Amino acid sequence: MDMFYKKLSLYLSKNQNISKDDEELYEYAAKVVVHGIINIAITILIGIFFGMLKECVCLFIAFFILRKFTGGLHASKYIYCLISSIVLMILSLIIIQYLEQNSCHMLFLGILIVSTVLIWIFAPIDNKRKKLSIKEKKVYKYFSVILSLIFLVIVLVLMHKNFIIAYSFGIGVIITSLLLILAFFKDRLLQTGG
Repeated sequence: MDMFYKKLSLYLSKNQNISKDDEELYEYAAKVVVHGIINIAITILIGIFFGMLKECVCLFIAFFILRKFTGGLHASKYIYCLISSIVLMILSLIIIQYLEQNSCHMLFLGILIVSTVLIWIFAPIDNKRKKLSIKEKKVYKYFSVILSLIFLVIVLVLMHKNFIIAYSFGIGVIITSLLLILAFFKDRLLQTGG
């Protein structure tokens, strides 16, 4: 796959008057766009397969938007990320169905509130490939807090109208929080040599 991105950036540099200095940037941009398209397509396919397209899309929206600013655990290769994302999406849909069938509203809200507070405390988490400056950390923290609060309010409003969509947005927040905490403890273990 990396060869595809490299060839695409070379093609663009030859045919679009892009400087050699920008080839790496275009290679990265191509990778981000292709991965985004793949992620969206798989989300839609999983949603259709399970008959839960709206739920899948709501979960993806909450997760994708929050994850941009919170950071969190990252796989070493895209294929591992893709596989773990598919597994997480399927498990999330199963959990959403369970919550819907068993009316676990208070348990869900409790976990969601704790997850939101954990995002406020721990976000953002640096990625080893992209370290944030002090200014970027402040901006990312601000957006992490505001966006997680917005999603919490959305869930609270939807709890009175549409539980399954509320669960979908909420599970997106909870997964973001879990990956944030896992990254935090992984970083701590690496720092202590454990």
